[in-house]
Amino acid sequence: MTTKPEGGDGSDDLARINAAIARGLADAEAGRVTPAEEVFDRLEAKYRAMLRHKVGG
Repeated sequence: MTTKPEGGDGSDDLARINAAIARGLADAEAGRVTPAEEVFDRLEAKYRAMLRHKVGG
């Protein structure tokens, strides 16, 4: 979050956070999700490739 100017109440930030949560819940309810194991496997492959590139490069 950003720092509000003197006297700012942060309600804009709160509205954005609430909207983001609502979008995330709607995605989950609609089945637009990726299993954690799939995400972790993809990240592991990505960082292993980066390491190989760094070591080999």
